[in-house]
Amino acid sequence: MGIFFGLVVCEIFLRIFDPLPFRVKGDKIMLPVHQEYRFSNTAFSKLDSIIVHSKNSLGFRGPEKPQNFDDALTFIAVGGSTTECQILSDGHDWVNLLGNHLKKQLPNTWVNNAGLDGHSTFGHYILLTDYLLDIHPDYILYLVGCNEVGRDDLGSFDKKILRDEYVSFRNWFKKNSELGGFLSNIYRGYLAKKKNLPHRQVDLEKQDHVSVDSTYLKAQLHFHQPFLSAFEFRLTELVRTTRKAGIQPVLITQPTLLGAGYDELSGVNLETIKLMSEFGGWMYWSILERYNDITRQVARNEGILLIDLAYQLPKNSLYYYDALHYTNEGAKEVSMIVFESLAPFVKRHTISNR
Repeated sequence: MGIFFGLVVCEIFLRIFDPLPFRVKGDKIMLPVHQEYRFSNTAFSKLDSIIVHSKNSLGFRGPEKPQNFDDALTFIAVGGSTTECQILSDGHDWVNLLGNHLKKQLPNTWVNNAGLDGHSTFGHYILLTDYLLDIHPDYILYLVGCNEVGRDDLGSFDKKILRDEYVSFRNWFKKNSELGGFLSNIYRGYLAKKKNLPHRQVDLEKQDHVSVDSTYLKAQLHFHQPFLSAFEFRLTELVRTTRKAGIQPVLITQPTLLGAGYDELSGVNLETIKLMSEFGGWMYWSILERYNDITRQVARNEGILLIDLAYQLPKNSLYYYDALHYTNEGAKEVSMIVFESLAPFVKRHTISNR
């Protein structure tokens, strides 16, 4: 009875006052409309000393919808932390920089950043159906990969067959209870920390190194096969739902600093460095590349544009403050790589539709 009444008190408290306003409740996304986050930065030497991150009336980063929205050429970028660029100041995220590049060649262009830190294709699909289909941009850019790796907690998504009528007590509790939603988000944060996904500046020269174990690598690749199949299912449904609505999807593979060779800036061996994986950078890169291969395969199967950022972005710590997240210089490089593939495609696509 004490536990029961304690839970009731927690539920009432969270309904009156939410100390941590999470952006997810159950399977609903709560976009932070008209918000500005401003903080002093002392932990990331590669970033601005004062960071300002703003959300517009849509809950995204970027300019407000133009009055002539239907006549404009419109883009929304969707992804996790490597799209939102949460701790890059306004104007420095790669999506904003991409918009600046596009406007120079394609006047009357509107670009917004709908990235949400920590989100996978599970969240992207909900964002699409609950928000983006109503906005109906011309293009949606999906940068996917790192938040799919080993995600066994997304099994309920597949069971529901993309939000069908599958119901369990856990799902009901997360959706209808403030306490359930709060605990679910705390658990998501724990999983992110366990997978080394939180933002942190890394000094490559101070990291440990391990030898590459080919036998263990083979076993790990086999272990991830069920997750790869589930990811392919979710990504295919995401792409098809986008196209069915008359929106052109574009897929972007997930880059990482880790992998073959040496860091161009520090000279550190990126294959053996013990970062993201206790078994070395080559292990993490090899696993992530299997997920990128799924992205490439879905793009081929569905006949849509693929921007292979995973191969095109140089493995240089000038561009990263950890294994995945970009510095200001990195965001500049990402925006240019995406622009150089996207702009010619958009021009051809626009002409062919006239």
